Amino acid sequence: MRKNLIICSLVLISLLLTSCNNSNSSNDLSSTNPASIQKQDIFERAIPQEHESFEILDKIGGKYIGLGKKQDESGITYKDLIYDIKTGEFNELKYPPTLPDWTVATPSYAVFKDKYLYEWKSYSQASDFHEVKLTCTNIETGEVSVVAEKKLNTPFVWICKLSEDSFLSYYLTTIDSDKTEYATVTVAEIFDLQGNSKEIIREKYENDKSWSNSDGTLIERVTTYNGKIYGIGRKNIYGTYPYFLYEYDKDGTMLSTKSLKGLGDIIDNEMPNLFHIVGDYMIIQTYATLTNYIFKITDENVELIAKDDVGKLHYGIYNNIIYYTESNVNRFSGISDYNSRPIYMINTESGTTRAIEWEAPFEEAYFYAFKTLSDGDLLLIYCEKELDPMKTIQFIAPKEKLSIPDATMEDLQSGTSLKQM
Repeated sequence: MRKNLIICSLVLISLLLTSCNNSNSSNDLSSTNPASIQKQDIFERAIPQEHESFEILDKIGGKYIGLGKKQDESGITYKDLIYDIKTGEFNELKYPPTLPDWTVATPSYAVFKDKYLYEWKSYSQASDFHEVKLTCTNIETGEVSVVAEKKLNTPFVWICKLSEDSFLSYYLTTIDSDKTEYATVTVAEIFDLQGNSKEIIREKYENDKSWSNSDGTLIERVTTYNGKIYGIGRKNIYGTYPYFLYEYDKDGTMLSTKSLKGLGDIIDNEMPNLFHIVGDYMIIQTYATLTNYIFKITDENVELIAKDDVGKLHYGIYNNIIYYTESNVNRFSGISDYNSRPIYMINTESGTTRAIEWEAPFEEAYFYAFKTLSDGDLLLIYCEKELDPMKTIQFIAPKEKLSIPDATMEDLQSGTSLKQM
């Protein structure tokens, strides 16, 4: 049994992609809601009731990978498990005998060939340097192998899939500076599936409170889309800190820099925590308040599509589709109105939006979380009668049931608003 030290935060950030903030304002869930919404019965139970203590992370190769959880007087313990959907059998992951329990994990991973899952974790105790290791989990056999490792002064190394046989890894670190207290460096490397790597981006940024302008390029978060690499970051320009979007090719050559005008005013100048580019659309989760935002990037500025309010906005991405929905629960008060909300789907290639409305799976339903799985299905997680993370019920919405006609922009009208309950 593996006791993972920060699993609660990882479940919230990585598995569930849920968030909350303490804003008292109300905001429109979307300015682009379809006029006609098709109601469908989209629910299927993800796992038999007797196995609901198993928390699904993803579905790969006809199997679920996730966490078996158990609560007793000493607290909550977890096992990393694989669940075979056809046979109903569980198997524990098989770690190398010399590999210690991990201590910190970055909320990102990449799946290849519908079989292999790659992720970085730190295996160090308190130290100035972290031993971070890249592992590959074979979903068919449950075998976990270490394919690369580093010693860094940060435990966080992020993964972004770049192609069917390569991925981007990046991290932020600090180094000594002869100009100011320290310099921030963003390093990005290309990895193949055997763990071979090549550094392709190294951006250095220096700034001081007394300076009118910063020196270099700060990349705070990186993502990939359609074979290209994108970074987001701020810089000091005469005491202001506007945001910029940087585009690189797959070899790390910078192709363009775009000013994201107005972004700082919308996200209260917070640092990005999670960052995605899907076509002309951008998703940001902020670092301090874990607030989710969906934007469309235009030639002039950024257009706000949806904003989180008291933990209600949940999103997922599959190929060129952005899915998002609204929880029926105020995460601070724990109050639910028991009603379901539509799932909105933005086709980022066509610019059209569609939605499905469904009935909640039971009368006193508390929406808990929402995630896209690697095969395109949606995972929806509910609680019944009370909001209790230890008593969740998981449902699958198969991607086949999400295929309905698009609504053009001319068909759209105002829709649900995120009112504080």
